[in-house]
Amino acid sequence: MTTDSALPFGRTSVSETEVRSLTNAERAGELLAKFGHDAPEAAVNSFLGSIPELLQWLEANGRTFPWRETTDAWEVYAAEVLIKRTNADAALRVFPRFIERYPSAAALAKADEEELRELVYEIGLVDNRVKTLQSVGEQFADGLPDSVSELKEPWGVGEYSARACQLFARGDPQPLVDSNFARVVSRVMGIEMPSQPHKSKQVYALMNALTPQDTNIARAFNLGILDLGASTCTPTSPDCGLCPLNRGCNYYQQSKEATT
Repeated sequence: MTTDSALPFGRTSVSETEVRSLTNAERAGELLAKFGHDAPEAAVNSFLGSIPELLQWLEANGRTFPWRETTDAWEVYAAEVLIKRTNADAALRVFPRFIERYPSAAALAKADEEELRELVYEIGLVDNRVKTLQSVGEQFADGLPDSVSELKEPWGVGEYSARACQLFARGDPQPLVDSNFARVVSRVMGIEMPSQPHKSKQVYALMNALTPQDTNIARAFNLGILDLGASTCTPTSPDCGLCPLNRGCNYYQQSKEATT
């Protein structure tokens, strides 16, 4: 895998033709049909056609964080551990101090528990977060492994954090699925997500087919959906009029029909 990446957002200028050449629309349609969609081919085509607009939206509206400005695997992985079950803005208050104090997993392995507790106190879930960080330090003191399965081995580290490290630090063009991501895709496609989409092989298979297989475009694609879900396609009162995916969004079309 390459670590070459256009930071912080990846490549945000791409044509619809290139998007289609880098994705698997046929496979996505087959998988979407398994979710019970009655027009999967049309939904996939509409979604893929909107990706260039999504990436342009990201260029203008994407969030900037220090872990998006690096491909250092430890910094990316540590950030994902800190972000888990909190929001990125909260983690931002802790991240610079954390990396300064623990510039590697080897340094984290020597961390004093009370010092760790004080450092992560303001982002909450202190007991769980400290346990996870201690497990990371113990297992990866000799360096971070280079596979999703191994990156998930520490206590409390899940699929999302491991995949994020591989995508953002190591350039592996694969999808991420968190609550924001699942909400956007569910609304646009008009499908019901499983109760735990981040653990669903079916969801990951669908998104893998829809993720452009190019390092920099995959980075932008994932960040675009994540940031869209955080700022525009919110759980309540989504701002559909400003959404770059609205022309093919099932939720938006139904909302318009309901008001006419």
